[in-house]
Amino acid sequence: MFEKRWLKEGSKTKITNFIKEIAETIPDQDLKLIENISKYISSINPGLRDLKNIKFPDKRLRSATQLLKKHAIFSHKRCLISGCIEVATIFRTLCIAKGIPAVFIETLRKEWIDSPPNKKNPTLIEGHVFVDVFIKNKWHTINPGSRNWLRDHKDYSISGKGSYLVIGKGRDSADLGFSNMKIFRKWVAKKFKKPHLLF
Repeated sequence: MFEKRWLKEGSKTKITNFIKEIAETIPDQDLKLIENISKYISSINPGLRDLKNIKFPDKRLRSATQLLKKHAIFSHKRCLISGCIEVATIFRTLCIAKGIPAVFIETLRKEWIDSPPNKKNPTLIEGHVFVDVFIKNKWHTINPGSRNWLRDHKDYSISGKGSYLVIGKGRDSADLGFSNMKIFRKWVAKKFKKPHLLF
């Protein structure tokens, strides 16, 4: 069965005993389980607005276990999560730990691809990571950690605004060949003819 291959771990989505313990605390099944995983991530993620002066490590380096381990927690059981890449890494790991096939979906905003460099922030890359999950013989697209978490399958947009081009599907960002941000930035610059991203 094709879907079973999406239960395989990636280097950043390994199911450690620590992950199993967390997964066991998240109740329900099917889409209700997915909602609860999304709520769990939201509860431990304060969001970037609350973390203005914190320097994050490269968002493609840490595994789900590293992101959730006690040494990553800075206060009130909240984790130091930098954004959608790390949220999707945690989300996919918890899904596969619960036996739900899940795919890490890396995207770039189409309008950004077609636009000239942002004058204020020329090295900004506008993208997002979604996760596709397989439940009851049907695929669903999830925007993990968001209040608007459930999407129609392949609806890669945020609140219906803009559309996103899928640039990779895998077990995690390392599985896509993007083991760090430098590699990702270099690939995007070459693929979409945006040399300004390298400065």
